[in-house]
Amino acid sequence: MTYKKSFLVCCLLVSALYGCGKDDSESSMGPMGYRGGASSATDVVIAQVTKGEFNKEFTALGTARAKESIDITSRSSNVISDIHFEEGEYVEKGTLLVELDNRELSAEIAIKKAALKEVRSQYNRLESLIKNNAITESELEEKESEVTVAEAQLTVIQSKLDDTYITAPFSGTLGLRAVSVGSLIQPTTQITTLDDASIIRAIFAVPEDFLSTIKIGQTVEIKSTIYPSIIFDGNIKTINSRVDANTRNIFLVAEIDNKENLIKPGMFLTVDINKIKEDSILVPEEAIAPRLGLQYVFIIKENRAQEVQVKLGSRIPGSIEILSGLEEGDLIVTEGVQKLRTGQPVNIVTKEQLKVKNNVDF
Repeated sequence: MTYKKSFLVCCLLVSALYGCGKDDSESSMGPMGYRGGASSATDVVIAQVTKGEFNKEFTALGTARAKESIDITSRSSNVISDIHFEEGEYVEKGTLLVELDNRELSAEIAIKKAALKEVRSQYNRLESLIKNNAITESELEEKESEVTVAEAQLTVIQSKLDDTYITAPFSGTLGLRAVSVGSLIQPTTQITTLDDASIIRAIFAVPEDFLSTIKIGQTVEIKSTIYPSIIFDGNIKTINSRVDANTRNIFLVAEIDNKENLIKPGMFLTVDINKIKEDSILVPEEAIAPRLGLQYVFIIKENRAQEVQVKLGSRIPGSIEILSGLEEGDLIVTEGVQKLRTGQPVNIVTKEQLKVKNNVDF
């Protein structure tokens, strides 16, 4: 009985001594704190944080537009008397395309010209009489006003007559003909189309965060599914003055030299544009340790791991941009992250050494 009591007392003393010797700092560590001894160093591969150029490629969907494009119409209601073009024909600026019935206007022009000639003759006679004081100054001024009115009336009729000759406002390629000789057309009637496709304008939209990196004249690569093996080089010509409040996108226009006439207005295009940011920090994806919706990276200080929270930016294959949390020159863990805890000692090794130790192929 005495032996059992002595054994129980010894056990209680050992437990008390163990409890008194426990490190308070260890017991206060959080769930991610290191609890091991000095011999529990973890093998890790590290890399030094550097700043460099960050190049992110974005593919936008666009539509081809001609440099100049219009529907050929008439200014007034009239009957087509003659057609002077062929469908698909290339025409120069000023080429006569359609002639409208102008017989009535031609006759009216002749009448107005005769009236103007008569009024001018009367004015010339009065001008000679005023030198002899045969008429008053007001009579001469009245006749001069009649000359001015007659000239204006002739100009109006001449303008209407000119409108019966419909010409190409710029050089380009004509589309399909939608009318025939004898057709009665209105100002809204489409006669044909005219496109100057020597330069193609690719209209596309990019996210607003590209505004800090895009600029006029920047080169973009433009593709069409019709010509999968051809890359068309374009240059940004216009940046819209507004960002769409709903989509947070901004429209851009890039111009392409289309001298071979491969791209037609209205075609679907894809535009590859590079977002280039200098002095950006990029880290391997493997260095990121997500937890509870937050992102962390382990940095090495005095051969111990220290967990720091980071803010992520854009991603490219294999790497992630770090917006905050790291500084240039920091040493970060790129492999062995899963086994680390804050404060844990580390053993820095190479990829090859870690591969041998873990017997894992990377």
